[in-house]
Amino acid sequence: MEPIVFRRWSNKKYAVLATFHKVIRIATLSLACSLVQLQPLLAQSDTAAPAIHYELEEVETVTQQEADLYSPVLRQLLTIRQEKLEISSPRSLPDLLDHYPGVDIRTRGVHGVQSDLSIQGGSFDQSLVLLNGIDMTNPQTGHFSLDLPLDPAIANRLEILKGPASKKYGFAAYTGAVNVITAPADSLDVQVHAAYGQHNTYQSGAAIHLPAGVTRTMVAASASGSNGYMENTDYSMANVYLHSTASTDWLKSDLILGWNRKNFGANAFYTPRFPDQYEATRALTGALKMKGGKRAFKVSAQVHWNRHFDHFLLFRDNPAAYENYHRTDVTGLAMGASYSSSLGFTSLKLQHRNDRILSTSLGDPLDRPVPVGYAEGKEYLRSKKRDHLYLSADHLLQVGQLYLNAGVLVHAGIRDLSPPGLYPGLDVSYRFSDRISMFASTNRSMRLPTFTDLYYEGPQNRGNPDLRPETAITLETGTRISGRGYRADAAIFFRKGNASIDWIWTDSVWQTRNLTELNTYGGEMNFWLLPGQIGAAPGWVKHFRISYSYTELNKPSDAYISNYALDNLRHKATLDLRILLPLHMYFDTRVLWQDRNGSFLYYETPSSTPYETAYDPYWLTDITVGITFGKIDLYISATNLLDVSYRDIGSVEMPGRWFMTGVRFR
Repeated sequence: MEPIVFRRWSNKKYAVLATFHKVIRIATLSLACSLVQLQPLLAQSDTAAPAIHYELEEVETVTQQEADLYSPVLRQLLTIRQEKLEISSPRSLPDLLDHYPGVDIRTRGVHGVQSDLSIQGGSFDQSLVLLNGIDMTNPQTGHFSLDLPLDPAIANRLEILKGPASKKYGFAAYTGAVNVITAPADSLDVQVHAAYGQHNTYQSGAAIHLPAGVTRTMVAASASGSNGYMENTDYSMANVYLHSTASTDWLKSDLILGWNRKNFGANAFYTPRFPDQYEATRALTGALKMKGGKRAFKVSAQVHWNRHFDHFLLFRDNPAAYENYHRTDVTGLAMGASYSSSLGFTSLKLQHRNDRILSTSLGDPLDRPVPVGYAEGKEYLRSKKRDHLYLSADHLLQVGQLYLNAGVLVHAGIRDLSPPGLYPGLDVSYRFSDRISMFASTNRSMRLPTFTDLYYEGPQNRGNPDLRPETAITLETGTRISGRGYRADAAIFFRKGNASIDWIWTDSVWQTRNLTELNTYGGEMNFWLLPGQIGAAPGWVKHFRISYSYTELNKPSDAYISNYALDNLRHKATLDLRILLPLHMYFDTRVLWQDRNGSFLYYETPSSTPYETAYDPYWLTDITVGITFGKIDLYISATNLLDVSYRDIGSVEMPGRWFMTGVRFR
């Protein structure tokens, strides 16, 4: 992305509006400038002070790049930066996300084998997953949406948007979104990490950043595996990832290629009646993004393709008894334009997305079977396609301390169930001072049923080809208070859902239905503290964060046993603390408390009659102790330190205490 360079920043409205979706380089900075209204977490300014200019070395700050989810001024946008990702290694992406409020990670397989992402009480199919702004959501099922081809330790940052964003991203952003952002470095950089622990668990990875002329390239690979913490929980995974950029005065391009493989024992993943389930997945992704133009007018184009293979066995040692093969292909094309002026920032984007599945069980019967390819003698017998067209328009305006963002997305579906629809949204933010601001928003969102929702047929599952899309209107409001070394915020939301999709236990099987109405409401509170920026605070406390979130659903009058939509995370509290010790040592601790709504069907033995059981609340404590020698970091970590017995979803038992030791080099 081409940066905008200000040799001397001035307090003019156009200067502020030009920063949206830009990388800004500032050489001369006025302390009275209005850019401070968009500063990152924990920044502060004194806009009441006289205008004093300091000549600084040219610095670069990211305010709102194209890949960013949303303006942090207008919505609940949480950014987890690279420094935090590095000290969190060797955690998987689901492990990282699980320690933030408003996010619900329901884990079946450990260390990123398989986890479901939910935001603000939604289901795992209602959250959008992006990689550098590229839609990675899987149309077969949201179980695979986190199958990304990279270790999160190499990411530049993660962004979590709470609340819908259909007006910008379409049907997948029903309740929120997560964006994983990578960025090749400007200088030669090498990263290596390796870890080993209980149950013969290993984790390893390496990345190299190679600058050459106008290009910057990052190549990374990682692998992990384990014998498992109980029978049929073994796994092996691998990733290969490339991100290359090229920049000139008027054009910037991004090439992204990735490959992901997972093989894992799926003990009771989808039904406890069959504990010997097994699954193998492969994912390929490729994308090319380009953006050109100068000054206020920009044009952009993007093309991407994702292919995902899934092989599921109900009986690991007897594939012939019951198995499924699936292949999904998602192709997307987008073209956009933006313009900055004294009247605001305006953007237009036209997008096309095609979803296709080839399967042994999902979709409509094929006239001619298609060979599976990697499995001799196996054929795909069914298929389904659907196309989506989106036209989105968005305008951002600043009037004094007031920010207004209005937009609408027009969606039209071909070969699917979705009628043309309008999905508008309005976001408003006001800064009362340099420390206090408030925001409010209202947005309409929609989600299409997945191919699994529509067509899956299994021993205890029945899809529903007559499912309708689900829609919702969400209202949010909140406030932020920030100062030197601290930040506090609070927010509440209400979502009125119509025709919500869920799997319901009826007639001894799980069946998909459109619930007539499902209303969700809740809120959260967060407090961050960086004592090092407060002179009176002890310098040995590096970072402190505490948060709490609450979510509740108004259920339909019928007494459903729900598999997903009604089993929301009601209470969630987290604590995150890093302490610096003598001799370059450090101590990290993370504490999590969760209390889930709803119930699950508990099987005392696989062949016994199940009975309904409520989820139990639980505490989890993770710690890491490490020491740093220059560019080398040695550490020992323990997850679930207190050896708590708990379940995230159904009858899947999660592991107890798990020790790992490792090394990182950069």
